[in-house]
Order: sequence, then structure tokens, then C-alpha cells
Amino acid sequence: MRAVGIRSGKPGTFIAGADVSEIGAIADVASGVEASRRGQEILDTFSHLGKPTLAAIDGPCLGGGLELALACHFRIAGNASTTRLGLPEVKLGIIPGFGGTQRLPRLIGFTPALDLVLTGKTIDAARAERIGLIDEAVPVAILKNRAEAWLHKAISGKGTGDHWPRLKPRRKPKLAVRFGGFMPVRPFIVLATDHRLKKSLHGEYPAPCEGLESVEESFHTKLPKGLAHEADLVGRLLVTPTCKNLTWLFTANNEARRGNAIQDPATGQPARSRAIHRAAVLGAGVMGGGIAHLLAEQEIPVRMKDLDDTALRKGMQSAAGLVRGQLRKRRINPREARDRMNRIAPTLTWDGFGAMDAVLEAVVEDLEIKRKVLAEVEAVVPATCLIATNTSSLSINDIARDARHPGRVVGLHFFNPVHRMPLVEVIPGARSSPEAVATAHQLARKLGKTPIVVTDTPGFLVNRILTSYLAEALRMMVEGTDPTLIDRAMIHFGMPMGPFALFDQIGFDTASKASKSIEAINERYLPRVSVLSTLIESGRLGAKNNKGFYRYKRGKNV
Repeated sequence: MRAVGIRSGKPGTFIAGADVSEIGAIADVASGVEASRRGQEILDTFSHLGKPTLAAIDGPCLGGGLELALACHFRIAGNASTTRLGLPEVKLGIIPGFGGTQRLPRLIGFTPALDLVLTGKTIDAARAERIGLIDEAVPVAILKNRAEAWLHKAISGKGTGDHWPRLKPRRKPKLAVRFGGFMPVRPFIVLATDHRLKKSLHGEYPAPCEGLESVEESFHTKLPKGLAHEADLVGRLLVTPTCKNLTWLFTANNEARRGNAIQDPATGQPARSRAIHRAAVLGAGVMGGGIAHLLAEQEIPVRMKDLDDTALRKGMQSAAGLVRGQLRKRRINPREARDRMNRIAPTLTWDGFGAMDAVLEAVVEDLEIKRKVLAEVEAVVPATCLIATNTSSLSINDIARDARHPGRVVGLHFFNPVHRMPLVEVIPGARSSPEAVATAHQLARKLGKTPIVVTDTPGFLVNRILTSYLAEALRMMVEGTDPTLIDRAMIHFGMPMGPFALFDQIGFDTASKASKSIEAINERYLPRVSVLSTLIESGRLGAKNNKGFYRYKRGKNV
């Protein structure tokens, strides 16, 4: 044996990480430490074979998969969109346990390693090459040949410098990265990062702080001692309630993403979904622009229709802003950015709607307007076209009451901001066909969302729960509790923001209108308090006009 190359036997997947059920099953610290050390020893043995080693990465390379790749001398990856590299363990309440916190900073530097370990983010092959995580990003079609070429060069000692170089950056990192790893500066970065983590996490999520400690350890200890320290930290984290809850949440979220097949009651078999090749979005507001961007991101040509040029410009600007954000973060390149925007065609007419596979309506939340738009859509689209209405509080049965073909009408409720919120509610009406529901469910999955099928009842699921939560906060305020104390308590509990800050973001007018539809069905979901009406009458709408429970300046809480 002169060299070793590793690639997956399953096209499109390298290694997606450890079995989460095994992580959740570890019950004591000693077992956690032992599991981590066992994995470290296997990879350490592999890294000391005395032969050049290479990982050829095609598809997800996450967690232990990336740690295996880090134990190799060389890493090359296919530049397909499915290739993602990262260490997502922090999202499970732990840190990488097979050497990731020790080998990664030695390879790419202190600050970029912190970014990957503390956030759990994944990156594509192009960015991985830029930061030195991989040696080369190549088309998947030539990945195997390039891997063999790299190993032949390593064996011959030509073209790669050393015979099989020690683990170190292939290129000099940027000045800021090198400066961040410089000994006199690093303690200040550690202190600042530790302060930021404690402030943002409120002591509820220990893994990022432990990840910071383990990465910092890699710079002033040798690898064996650093690995032992990493294993000790992993063992302690594995038995925390945070880890147990996050692993349960991860499993539940994956099950929801996969989803049970939508059943056809007539046959007892899974309903067939139809592929969506062309789509349209009605309503070019922030939601419409966000939905159009999602479709374009998945290479689905989309027509975005509204009533006037001003609205269309705003919708296109919304989509363009999302594309610029991805470009700025280097998640896409300029060519991909142009292609995405070129897939969105703004229009004032119904031209081209006769070829649509799906129409997603995102007009104003008004029942009569939605009925009118639905009638106009039915007059121009083919009989097989899915019609999905994005509504947060209106009944699908009411919207489709006068529809000529109500079987193809379903609710598809996206949350704002569309590009960030992972959940989508799929709402069948009483006359929605199983095929339409299955198609909407599949479309939500294709757009990268987690779809849940919910009953056509006021508030559906999320807003029904949310309204009860917000109503209780209002009740407490009316009874004399300071709103800032309530917000602080809920943030400490683990919420990203308190209920009154959330009211400001939603807008008092929007919250009041949505809550009335729930109150009309069951008063226990919203106590009759006049706080929102009083605030609206006084000219306070929330952050949108800089006056809510808090004061704002240029959209920021002051």
C-alpha cells in the first residue's frame, strides 16, 4: 500500500455525521468520554498510517465525516450544490468529539475555525477551498480522477511540496485570520467571544462556550492533550438536559421534514404529487418577493404579478436584496446571482399563466380580495395547476367557497422572513384533493422548508399557540407586571425575544386583526383586553412606525 483515498460508495453523500439516536442514548459522563476517545483513536491511527491519505468529498461532509477528512493529508470536493461541509454538533448541544476542535484550527486558523465550531454552519466547496479547508474544488464528474492524480503526485513527491505534508494551511490565510491566531491578540478575541456568547445565550446553552475553550486549547497544547480535553468536554455535554432536548428536537424536525405520505382516502394509498416546473407568485410585497426568491433558488422559473409597477419594483427589490445578501456572504457567485434574478419575471398581465404548474397567492389578508384573485386565477390557469394561498388567519374553506375547482386549492402559510423561517403550514380545505395537498407538501420540501399539515381552523397551529402566549403576556401587563420584566424572563427562558418585542415586530394592527379571527371561535384563546386597540388609536403600530411597547430609531430599539 502506497497511498489511501477515501470516498463514499453512495453517490451524492460522503458522511452526514453520527447517528443522533446513539448520541441521545449516552447516559453518563464516562460513557460519553469513552465514545469520544474511541472515535479519536480511530482517526488518530488513520492519520499516522505513514502513507499519504486523501478524502474525496461528494455531498454532505458533516460532523464525524468532516473530522475524518481533517485526519487526511489532502481533501478535495465536488463543487455540486449538494456538497456541504461543517461541524453542526453545537446544534445538538455538544461540540465535535473526534478531533474537530483540535485539527480544524490547526488547518485554517483560529477565527474561521471558531466561526464553524460555534455556529454549526455548513459551507459549500468553493468557500471551503477559499478558507483552506479543502485543497481543491472540482466538478463532480472528474472528482475520482482528480483524487487519483493528487495521490499519484503525493507518492512521487511532485507538485504538492512535501511527500505527505504535516497538517497545516495550504496557503497563507488573510492577515485578519493570521492576526487572530497571534498569541498577544488571541486572548482578547477569546474574552470578547466569551462575553458575546454569555450575553446572547443567557447561560442556557453551554456547548458554544465549551467549543470556544476547546478551540483555544488547540493553540497552546499538543494534539494528544488537546484531544483528551475535547473528549472530557464532550462527555460532560452529552448528559446535559440541553443536549437531550436538542437531540430530540433534531430527530423530530427530521421526521417532520420527511413527513408521512399524504394518504388518499379513496384508495388507502399515498397520494401522488405533481412536479412543479413553472410557478407564479401573486402579490409582490415582502412575502411575495421572498417566495419568488425561494422558487428561483430552486431553479424554478417564476412570474411575479401585481397591479402596478411600484409594487413590482418593491417585490423585485426584495428578491434582489436576498440574492445580494447571499452573494455578499459568498454563498453564491455572481453568475448564480444573475441566473436567480433572471428566473423571476415581473408582470402586470396574466400572460403565460396558461402554462403554470403552481400559483402561490400572497396578496393582502382580506377575504373578499382573496376570493376575487382566486376567481381571476382559475380563469387563466390549466385544470392541473395547484393554487396555494398564503394566509395566516383566513379559512381555506371560506377562500375557496366559490371556486370552480376547489380540489386544487390549499393553504400554504409561509412565515416572515420567508428565507429564514423553516416552517410552512400546509392547510387542506374540506374539498382539497389529496393530490393537491401532496403537491403542496412536496413543493414546501423542495423549497427547503419543514412542512406540517394542519387543520383549517382559525390560527391554524402556530398562530393559535402564539396568540395564547401573547394574550397571557397582555393579561399580565394589564394586571400590573412591567412588560420589560416579562420580556427578560422569556429571553432567559430561552425565547429569541420577549412577547412585547415580538408584538412590536409583528405590528399591533396585524396582531389585532389576526387575533380577532381566533377570538371569534373560542374566547379562551384571547382574553378581551383593549390594549392593542388603544395603542393603535394612539398612533402606535410597533417597529414599523418606530412606536410600540419600545421606541425605535431606524428600525433599532433605543
